[in-house]
Amino acid sequence: MASLPQFSSIPLAAWPIGIGFFVTTPLLFGNIGLSLIGPLPIITEQLGTSGLTKKDKVRVWALFFKAATPYIVSGTILTAALHTFAAFTTSDKLVRNLSIASAISSISIIPWTVAAIMPTNTALLKLDEKTELTTQEEADSTKLIKDWDLKHKVRYVGYGLGWASGLAALLVIVNGL
Repeated sequence: MASLPQFSSIPLAAWPIGIGFFVTTPLLFGNIGLSLIGPLPIITEQLGTSGLTKKDKVRVWALFFKAATPYIVSGTILTAALHTFAAFTTSDKLVRNLSIASAISSISIIPWTVAAIMPTNTALLKLDEKTELTTQEEADSTKLIKDWDLKHKVRYVGYGLGWASGLAALLVIVNGL
C-alpha cells in the first residue's frame, strides 16, 4: 500500500497530465463510440432504416447536441488548461513539449468548431425550432446533418493528437520515476 511520502515523490507535472489524460480519454473514445453506434448513425440510417421523419432526425440531433456541448467544451478547455499548467511545472523538456502539443491539439477543436461547424449547428437548431419542415427544409436537414457529421469527425485529429501527446507525456514521467 502506498504511503503519503510515496505520493510526494510523484512529479508535480504528473498530476495535471494524468487528470488531463483522464478527461481526454472519454472525449476521444466516447465520440468514436457515438459515431459508430450513437444518434448520428441512427439518424443517417447507417445502422438501418429508422422510420424517423426528417423533423424527428433534426430533433434527435438537437437533443444530442444540446446535451453533449457542455461536456465537450468544458472537457476540452479543462484538458488544454491542465496540460498547459503541466508544461510550466516540469523541467523535463520532452514532457513540456508533449504537454504543449497536447494542449494545442486539444484547444484547436474550439476554433475549428466555431469556424467550420457553428454555421451548421445554427442552421440545424433553427430547423429544430420549427413545428414542421418544408420539402426544401427536409432536403436541407439531410445535407446539414451529413455535413455536421463529417466536420465533427475532423475534430478527431485534435482529440487524437491531444490524447496521444498526453499519454506520451504521462509515460515519460512514469518511466522517469
